[in-house]
Amino acid sequence: PGEDGEPIDVATNYDLSYALFANGNLYTWGLNTHGQCGLGAATAYVIPTLAATNVVKAYMHPTAGGGYGSYGKLIIKKTDGYLYAAGYNGNGQLGVGDTTNRSSFTQIPGSFGAISVWSMGSTVGILVIQKSDYTIWACGYNANGQLGDGTTTSRSSLVNVTTNWGGGTGVTLVKV
Repeated sequence: PGEDGEPIDVATNYDLSYALFANGNLYTWGLNTHGQCGLGAATAYVIPTLAATNVVKAYMHPTAGGGYGSYGKLIIKKTDGYLYAAGYNGNGQLGVGDTTNRSSFTQIPGSFGAISVWSMGSTVGILVIQKSDYTIWACGYNANGQLGDGTTTSRSSLVNVTTNWGGGTGVTLVKV
């Protein structure tokens, strides 16, 4: 894509590929059915296209392909300390406060200070983050209580699940 040096992070699945460079430039391409490339439209992009700048990390569930591949999402962390999301949001798994798909990266309210991020699944996906104060937050599909918030209501905004998950001060969540 005309960048100096090798990408520092590259990933691909059924419907989305990305390359992140050390200067913070994120390039995306792929099927993009629900706007998960973050390029402003839900149309296919067959060459790497600059999707965002000032990106420090990108998060995509590696098994989001297969039968649910066209329901992808991409979460990024920018230098401002917030997370941003693009893609399928039918169950609120982007954490942006509604269930509207996003074709441009949208800031996730309450995500400042995320130190760990797990973007899991697609159609029935969830997002789990741990913040620098060690609190654990989750959103997305919850029909069977998988968020661990004590309900079976899907959440479109991050909810604090720290106590239910056994987290707290000084407890780092290693894996979800």
